[in-house]
Amino acid sequence: MSTRRRLLVALVAAALLGGSSIVVIAANLPQYRTELLVDASAGIPPAGDFGAVAAAVGATAANADDDDSLALRRFGGECTGGANTAELVAAGTGHGEQITRAVRQVVPQGVATVHSGLRAAISDFASRYPLRGRKINRIVLVTRSAADACDADPDAAHRAIQQLLTRAGLRLDIRLVGYRIPTDQQSHLIKLAAATAAPAPAFTQTAAELTTTLAELTVPKTATTDSDPPLSELDPAPSRRPDGGTGPSSQLTGEPDPPAGTAIFPERTVSVGATVMTRGYAVSVTEVDGRTRDGQPVLTVRVSLTNVLWGMRSLAQSSPPELEVHQGGQVYPADGLPERTYARGVAHDGSSYTVRVEPTFQWEDAVLVFPVSRDAQPASIPVLRPWDAVALASAQVFYQKTTLRSGRVQLEFGAYGGRFHRDARMYAEGGNSDAGDGTCDFDRPSPVGLERGKGSLKLYFDLYGDPGAGGFNINERNYTLTLPGGRTIHPDSAASLAVYPESARLRRLAIATQLDSPPTGTFTLTFVDRNGTSPAAAPDSLTFTIG
Repeated sequence: MSTRRRLLVALVAAALLGGSSIVVIAANLPQYRTELLVDASAGIPPAGDFGAVAAAVGATAANADDDDSLALRRFGGECTGGANTAELVAAGTGHGEQITRAVRQVVPQGVATVHSGLRAAISDFASRYPLRGRKINRIVLVTRSAADACDADPDAAHRAIQQLLTRAGLRLDIRLVGYRIPTDQQSHLIKLAAATAAPAPAFTQTAAELTTTLAELTVPKTATTDSDPPLSELDPAPSRRPDGGTGPSSQLTGEPDPPAGTAIFPERTVSVGATVMTRGYAVSVTEVDGRTRDGQPVLTVRVSLTNVLWGMRSLAQSSPPELEVHQGGQVYPADGLPERTYARGVAHDGSSYTVRVEPTFQWEDAVLVFPVSRDAQPASIPVLRPWDAVALASAQVFYQKTTLRSGRVQLEFGAYGGRFHRDARMYAEGGNSDAGDGTCDFDRPSPVGLERGKGSLKLYFDLYGDPGAGGFNINERNYTLTLPGGRTIHPDSAASLAVYPESARLRRLAIATQLDSPPTGTFTLTFVDRNGTSPAAAPDSLTFTIG
């Protein structure tokens, strides 16, 4: 680097620091900083071939550029205590030979403590010193064991690692390399990669493959030279902070990141492409756009809504699902969508939620949360990380027969069938004033909401009968539902009707009740005419399954 540019960097850094702190000259920053995190557990042969791993790591370190910062950490040992991971060589330039010697002296011991090693490696980058790389900061985890032997709940361990990355405000490039890991065990490492936003793991079977893979991950494709770098690398103004924001870079100046109160909102647009079921809607999130408007950070969540309930006029004028954005322990409610007509089965594009957030908002752990109802599990979509769709879609009812006859009453279930919803508690309503013409709004969610672990069953039918001169009454006490385990219940709700000769045929009536989710086994629905016929009416039953 020329004397002129060194002076320029020093002056810029000094101005940013106000002359009160030590100036870190940008020329001293390494372009790349890599920490080699090595599985040093005893292992199980043939996966326990640590010698091949040591040779590959040593060769990689020896071939690295002396100007690149390298470190070595091992993991493996007992589950308890603090000795199951240790830094063997601290980060620094010119450490290739030191790492080569250190890795060859490692004696494998204990079990694989993958998560402990990775958490410690992340913490190694959290401090200001040793200096981080200007271009790339990378952890290369080399393991002969896909799963951590000590964490009984890997999902919880993965969430803890995500939170550690978020709290540290780090943008780390994490790479996972498996050596001789059986195919049926590789899913553990794949899930860890997804949890840390890392690329798919590289699985190697031979020492040569391992050496080549490590070389590709640690030796920059473009060699560094002593020529002057472009001014864009020296000017701190456009630098990107580890938290994704823009502004003076702490990696360039050596100064701590700005306090939370002066954080700069990291503007970006994220394509999501995920769909969840919530309160009778299929909500397809297309993208989340974050911008600062008049000094206020705002997220615009663009969605397509489809009314997936199937009542005759279901949700014709109702509020669409609410949305919250959860991030870093904060809950940001969205402005609701306007009430309007959402026809059944039609995708309504072009809708969007508006969410006002704080400048400290971070994208890495942001989650879109659509409350389903009361204390039921919400439907959630992590904005950046892979997600598993909550199984909230409706399931069809399959009848063994479709007709029930008891006394003067006949029920016909074949015209409409039934549905089981996991995202909305359904209820049946209606009386003589709104039954009979097929326009009852029977298929809308109850405001009470689902109980935890429950779904909602809705069965539709037409009613025929001979009410006679005095008519008869029908309500939920006429029905009994026998569950697969033998327990019997009455439906939560049913159309309550007084049937007279002029209304001897009523269309699209319903009964509804909550059931444990998922519903498995065979259910039995029994109906009996309780209107005092002589002789007493005999009950009739049908069976059905769900799904």
